[in-house]
Amino acid sequence: MANQIDDYILCADDSSLAGTIAAIQPASTLVLYCEGKDLGVKGGTLSLISLRALEPETSRIYLINTISLTKGQLNPVFDIIKPSLITKIVFDGRMDFSEVHHGWSASLCGILDLQLADVDSRHQRGEDEEDQFSRLSPYLHRREISGQLGSYSAVHKLCGLEQCIKDHGIVTDKLEKNKPGKDIFSAVMREVY
Repeated sequence: MANQIDDYILCADDSSLAGTIAAIQPASTLVLYCEGKDLGVKGGTLSLISLRALEPETSRIYLINTISLTKGQLNPVFDIIKPSLITKIVFDGRMDFSEVHHGWSASLCGILDLQLADVDSRHQRGEDEEDQFSRLSPYLHRREISGQLGSYSAVHKLCGLEQCIKDHGIVTDKLEKNKPGKDIFSAVMREVY
């Protein structure tokens, strides 16, 4: 059963999964996002894997319903996303990685986590150690940091997507206009559950 809502395709059976695999297999770069309950935590459940190919580019996002598919059916998906030759772009993918690795026995290589890339880019964007410590000050008292600068020199605040977009000066009006919003996810969740 492949339900298409604009450029989103829900894959919940063999035929829709086969079409998804054929579409993403030639990709050298994939955007990967996982959703589930208590993702990455013991007893957590992976519900949805979202994939979009960037090279070759496609506007389609494939939403793979992991609840209605067996591990055997999903193995070809994991075989595609495992190799380091394929770059997987994620944002805050720690729990996604943990769930795929521990819950599905599939180790992902070739991950580009944009949340970590943001931390790495701060120095290139002119942020110095004082700025770094300022990011920590809402969470740690300033005297705590200044009394032990060496202890905090490698501690960085991880920002959420909204803050990263703002820090990098990305114009969001186009993103807002194209954002699927709750309608697509409500439709998908009705289909999944």
